[in-house]
Amino acid sequence: MNKKILIFLFLIMTIIVILSSFILGDDYAIEFDGVKTYIDFGDNGTLDINSTNATGLTVEAWIKLPEYLPDQMIFSRYSWAVGGYIFFVYNGNLCFQWATPGYMNMTYDTTKISTGIWTHIAAQIDNNTGEGRLYIDGKLKLTKKGCSMPAGAKLNAQCGSVFTKGVIDELRVSNIARYTSEFTPPTVQFIPDTNTKGLWHFSEGSGVVTKDVSGNNNDGKLINGPLWVKGYYGTGTEKSVVSTVSQKQNYRGEDVVVYDFDTKLSSEIFVMKGIKGSTTGQFRQPYGLCSGGDKFPLSACKLYSSANLNSYRVGVNWREYEPQDDKFNWTSIDPILDNAKSVGAVISLLFLGSPDWARKNKDKVLSYPPEEAGEFITELLKHCESHQKGVVVAVEVENEYPTGAWVDSIPVTHGTDQRDPSWYYADILKTVYMAVKRFNPEILVIMDGIWAAAYHHLDELYQLGCKGYFDRTNLHYYVEDYNQPENPDTMENISNFPTTIRYYQYLVEQNNDDNCYLWITEFGWRVADQYKKSSYIKSVLDISRKSGFVEKTFIYSGLSGAYPTHHDRIALIYTDREANPSFFALTPPYYMYKNYTQQYPTWDPNSAEKIPVLSAASEDVKVINPGFESGDTSAWDIVESVDSNIKHTGNYSGRQNAPNKIRSKFYRVEPSKLYEIICYIKIDAKDSDSCLVRPYIVEQFDGESTSWWEPPNYWGIVDTRNYPGTWRRIRFMYLVPKNKNEIAVEFSSDGTGTFWIDDLQIKSLKLPNPK
Repeated sequence: MNKKILIFLFLIMTIIVILSSFILGDDYAIEFDGVKTYIDFGDNGTLDINSTNATGLTVEAWIKLPEYLPDQMIFSRYSWAVGGYIFFVYNGNLCFQWATPGYMNMTYDTTKISTGIWTHIAAQIDNNTGEGRLYIDGKLKLTKKGCSMPAGAKLNAQCGSVFTKGVIDELRVSNIARYTSEFTPPTVQFIPDTNTKGLWHFSEGSGVVTKDVSGNNNDGKLINGPLWVKGYYGTGTEKSVVSTVSQKQNYRGEDVVVYDFDTKLSSEIFVMKGIKGSTTGQFRQPYGLCSGGDKFPLSACKLYSSANLNSYRVGVNWREYEPQDDKFNWTSIDPILDNAKSVGAVISLLFLGSPDWARKNKDKVLSYPPEEAGEFITELLKHCESHQKGVVVAVEVENEYPTGAWVDSIPVTHGTDQRDPSWYYADILKTVYMAVKRFNPEILVIMDGIWAAAYHHLDELYQLGCKGYFDRTNLHYYVEDYNQPENPDTMENISNFPTTIRYYQYLVEQNNDDNCYLWITEFGWRVADQYKKSSYIKSVLDISRKSGFVEKTFIYSGLSGAYPTHHDRIALIYTDREANPSFFALTPPYYMYKNYTQQYPTWDPNSAEKIPVLSAASEDVKVINPGFESGDTSAWDIVESVDSNIKHTGNYSGRQNAPNKIRSKFYRVEPSKLYEIICYIKIDAKDSDSCLVRPYIVEQFDGESTSWWEPPNYWGIVDTRNYPGTWRRIRFMYLVPKNKNEIAVEFSSDGTGTFWIDDLQIKSLKLPNPK
């Protein structure tokens, strides 16, 4: 090659290097220590990328991790069951999680991300195609169908966390799906465009602020001294910077008290004004808790004990405890038993889940032989009793799955036949009850925790002969996850807490099981205002204490890790690591508990007080031809025919083939008043997955402004062959909106099969205090 050409090329390369250095400056990255360091970007709204303002979402970065650890958060703007998104690496597996506000997740676990080298990672959601994708070094590793965008929410954004150990560089967040195919990772820094909502080069190399170069002002504060180190692009000088921002600063503005776990609790004295009076009675331990990740470290247990939270609800996932038939692993439960014993607490074991080996249908969690569950429970109780005698006082048979089952891959019902206890749960409950009582008759058996207001589930258990097969009923009370008013005292919605628990006990009374008390095994709030959260919790405790039939309440949850970056603010206590905490942040609700439990250490069911429930209608609705006894379809707007061969009572019923509807005529009702809807349904289908019926209330105002209201969580009305006489009772409470005055009752079907309706009632729902 000509010498002049070589000189020319050398000069060109020199100019490029000089210009690159001039344009880009030195390249640095941020190193996190996995103990206390992170970056706080705040929230000015531009990173709130959701279905209302974007066609997609992409989060990407260069990372270099020294080892495999759980929960290594790369970028997060997320709150469970609220909204937002989080990008992280879990034990080397790339994960992206978001809230719609339902739970959505993508995890690539076929191969792990390499340690010790730079790796480009990207996660995206394409709202146009409904696809989610994960990329590693530009290679498409995972595609997930049926993905919707995160829900909008006001949340802080952060990079890194107390679990993140490693280096992050060139972090970009976009409001589109950037990649439609595999790509070559960038070799130069990104240039922001109109779809860039956050872009951090980390090129500063010093100080406690890193600039967002997207133009959206999401500048980050370096918390607790993450290090400036050499970046992916190879320039920059390694050096450390000590942040001036304290770890005790809570970016969410939550008012907490933080101290080291060795602080002595016995010297603390707490006084809260406005709480006075005390009581004694039969409910000796009305206060309990669940805990984050089912972790109960001794240091946390001492804090719980200090607040008189002496009942622990401990999850026992059968899948993990018996991964192979007759091969048990008790290592998770032993330290919890030990710690509970050491502070004088008692345990309610929450039996949930199932191993694949036990299932008849791999897609259905509840499809196992009930006898297998009974055998497992017996072995579990034997172990617990031998390890720490007398600590276990109750067994809860399943969590929320019997009222929350869902399987995307099963058409028509989506696996919600598991929500009909006649197919699975009733037999499971009866079998486990007998197993527990054979082991120790004194151990209480608690039915499953009713989720999302599926109160009808309790009535169905009674229909199926389960009275006497549970010692306590069980309810979970949440409102934030279901777009209900957050205040439990609201008088404008059936989420009103006094009405909720009173209707629940009304179902107990209607089924002649008056002495069966209620446990509320989960309740809580994620509101940012800790004092509002305290007032809501206190309201639940007050109403429960006064009711005379709520025996025990378990706050969810006692402890949440990952503070202060992406902890779950529903907890009473925040920490860094749930299993091995190095400090605790005590919230105002924790102190409220300390004072409240001192004032009301026990509850007396014989001193019940009136609780404020929603107002009932002044009279029942006079339903015309409620059981088709006129022999025709009069007073029914939609129905195929009457049937004289199949009926619940009398001589006739209304018949319809799926997929069609049955609907009554419209009736006048009283606005803002409470009713109960009752009727009977029979469904004849090939199997439990072939036909699904769902009830609705069709609402109008003077014949106009039609809308449809769906009773909460009434999935799972499937083939009724297992009910007495093959007829299933439908019942639910209904509060007429203040702007409606006419309703019709409708039953809409999907799939193939035939269904019948009979004996419709629209009753005034009067809920006086129990006798």
